[in-house]
Amino acid sequence: MPLIALKDVGFWARWTFDNREASSGKRLDVASQMVTWSDIVVAFTKVTDKKAIFQPVSLDEWFSHIQNPDRPVAHDGINSMSYRQNFSAWWTTYDHDLITRDMDWIRSVHPGSHSVEDWMRETSYDGSINVDLLKDIEDNKMPRLVGPS
Repeated sequence: MPLIALKDVGFWARWTFDNREASSGKRLDVASQMVTWSDIVVAFTKVTDKKAIFQPVSLDEWFSHIQNPDRPVAHDGINSMSYRQNFSAWWTTYDHDLITRDMDWIRSVHPGSHSVEDWMRETSYDGSINVDLLKDIEDNKMPRLVGPS
């Protein structure tokens, strides 16, 4: 799956202004790195010295850990897509490798792209989950992780 570091988003934003002829009217499919789950495990273990594993789970199992996954995504939407529908499509896209990037071109334009390991080091990522990061969660409008029983 393609991941992009915030610093690389800034690079590409600047690049579009500096290279209007090359970027105008074009879809800019960029990423910092194409990663697999095992790439993330290796980077995490290397950066944190913590043991990590990738354990595939079914969509049903994943949703069993979310409170009210059938809640609509749009808070005031009529016939809105649910979180289950939205994230089922999202996870399936990654599960089937449907998103690709031309990493040779990306590296030729931005050879300093961040790897997931770079990002983990720069942000001091340690695997902690900040469940209050998103405003929807703060407003209690988004499903939360189900706590331990």
